Amino acid sequence: MDKINETIEQKEGRIYSNKYNRFFKNNLEKSRYIESLYRKENDLRTEAEIAKEAGVYYDGNLKMFFETQQELLNYRQDKNFENWSEGNKYLYELFNTCSRNNIKTVASCGGHHDKQAVPYISIVLDEVSITYINNILEELKNMNNFWIRYHFSLPFEKEEWDPKNISKSIQIYGTNTNCCELFYRLNKAISQEPLQISKKSNEFVKKLNNLFFTPEKNLYKLVVESRGDINDTFGEKERILKEIEAGKHRELQQYYDESENTIKSEVLPADIVEADMDR
Repeated sequence: MDKINETIEQKEGRIYSNKYNRFFKNNLEKSRYIESLYRKENDLRTEAEIAKEAGVYYDGNLKMFFETQQELLNYRQDKNFENWSEGNKYLYELFNTCSRNNIKTVASCGGHHDKQAVPYISIVLDEVSITYINNILEELKNMNNFWIRYHFSLPFEKEEWDPKNISKSIQIYGTNTNCCELFYRLNKAISQEPLQISKKSNEFVKKLNNLFFTPEKNLYKLVVESRGDINDTFGEKERILKEIEAGKHRELQQYYDESENTIKSEVLPADIVEADMDR
């Protein structure tokens, strides 16, 4: 794609097709255009047959045509991010940042206006994500009412206990009243250059790194001795949960702008989707 078309895409939010040399306002419009080119009058062929003849791809669940397989995969991923973010645009942006940086997520909550929610994101600890932990702690230490917890866990069923089955994850929690700031800061932490860890965060990070880099067999022994789960927390988890239980932190934050140092909160409906969805 040349620079002019790329600029139009970004400014106007439209999709450009090299194959058809046209702009489309969205993927659905593009799908209908593709079908109109290849479906004939009284055509009894299935959509899959039409797609094969046209050299494009068809998704039966979405009921849409796509120019390339990668375009289809990107669309599916974007729809997943929309669902998982539950109407929180900052969480949606965070999913995109995680994807670009090969950070795997397993569960989340974007915050809910009609109940005592605990917004959070759960990240798989691996060779990629472990390199961002310093930045995450350093960025979050500048906000109130959050906590971080890591887990090195074995499956619930003891029959499945095995060194290969240790799950490693880290969860970052906030409240309804700072859910936008939480995901904004996480996005910023992942996107910026490495930060120097402070003394306040160092002990937690040191414990986490020691466990993460422990040889598999040794780590398994430690987790077994801890009855299947080793965990630790950074932040004031107990205080925050008690305050949430008492009815505080209920107003759902809808906007955060660090440059203005301003937080606007109002109660608006969010797209409520089941939390803790499998990725």
